[in-house]
Amino acid sequence: MQCKVYIVREPTEAAYITMEFLKTLMLIILISVTRKTIKAQRCGISSLSIPAVEGEDAAVGNWPWQVNLQYFGYHICGGSLISQEWVLTAAHCFYYISSASYWTVYLGRQSQNMSVSNPQKVIRGIRSIIIHPDYNHSQLINDIALLRLSKPVNFTNYISPICLAGNDSAFHNGTTCWSTGWGEPGFLEQSD
Repeated sequence: MQCKVYIVREPTEAAYITMEFLKTLMLIILISVTRKTIKAQRCGISSLSIPAVEGEDAAVGNWPWQVNLQYFGYHICGGSLISQEWVLTAAHCFYYISSASYWTVYLGRQSQNMSVSNPQKVIRGIRSIIIHPDYNHSQLINDIALLRLSKPVNFTNYISPICLAGNDSAFHNGTTCWSTGWGEPGFLEQSD
């Protein structure tokens, strides 16, 4: 009986740098293509927008790009829909639990409370998770990730993409900006 011995070598530093460069290049190309696709679609528009007071619950449909990311039924993070099959979120959400098969994405949702009726909600799994190759967990540098949904979603008044700012975007003093997220007790909240 003969045994074959395989020697597994660690990648050289040059190979590692090349792999990291290729990952970064792929991420840049993916975001660029997604931005072009979004420009062709209607983005960043909430057809149901109702003005809000800081920190109050958002009205249903106000933020149709806001998604709820859950791990085994527990809310972990939020994210923003950027196309029919991609979500932009934070890399730190996946630092300890990076297997796509354990995650669920809820779209068109107003509340995380299952007893609250939510006929607009759509549920998707995650096909793949792409974390920024230079993400640094201890300092939260490059804290960004892309999630590819298990299948594309259809856009509605309750589910539509956010616009991504371009490199040449300028935000001047006095520009109104909004912050949204999942507050307590699990309702979508907003503030300006």
